[in-house]
Amino acid sequence: MRHMFLCQSLAVASVLVLATSPAVGQLLPDCTIDFDFDCPDAAPVCGADFVGGQSCSFAGLPFCYSSGLQSYGVTDATPLTIQLSGDMTSLDVFFASQGSGPVGEMRFFDAPVGGNEVGLPLITNGDCLLVMPAMQLVSFDAPVRRVEVTVTGGTVWIDDFRVNPLVPDCSGVDDCSGNGECIGQDLCVCDVGWSGDDCSIGAPPIPTVSEWGMIVMASMVVLAGVMVFNRRRRQPV
Repeated sequence: MRHMFLCQSLAVASVLVLATSPAVGQLLPDCTIDFDFDCPDAAPVCGADFVGGQSCSFAGLPFCYSSGLQSYGVTDATPLTIQLSGDMTSLDVFFASQGSGPVGEMRFFDAPVGGNEVGLPLITNGDCLLVMPAMQLVSFDAPVRRVEVTVTGGTVWIDDFRVNPLVPDCSGVDDCSGNGECIGQDLCVCDVGWSGDDCSIGAPPIPTVSEWGMIVMASMVVLAGVMVFNRRRRQPV
């Protein structure tokens, strides 16, 4: 009787685990981890479970121009593994070193354990002691289920870890022809000197100083010729 009860309990537990575990191929929703409010090493946030690293730490001024009061620290002695409960196909993240010495690498894999590396690693973007580095946006050609962060030579900071941001698609306008920024579905903001829906129309080149000089000289010659012609017309025959 006890054996039968144990088997039934295990069966119920297995059903509960299957019901709460994400399905294979399930895409994680667009979600941002703001380390000022949520620390994913205590409990998964946005489907991401942070294992290792230095946990959420105060990294504000004057120590580091981070994107918030708290960030997630990683050192060479404390590498970080980020386990994802679903598929991540894009990432927008603040990833910067504290000082000019440390170099951090963020690598992406297609399985919770082992697996193949996906895409190229992200490298720390600037020295957050001097400037606030820009966010790094990356899209993957295969779903990512695990992120590994390693550091050489000091401390790096992670902040505003945004899983699966809604990346605008401008493939219908030739990705803005490489002459603009995609800000929405087939919507481009063209760089200076370019126009059109796909930013493929270039403005006429601006004349150089020497070309302006030649234009001015030619204009003066034409003006002098017109003045001579008019003067001759006014002279009596």
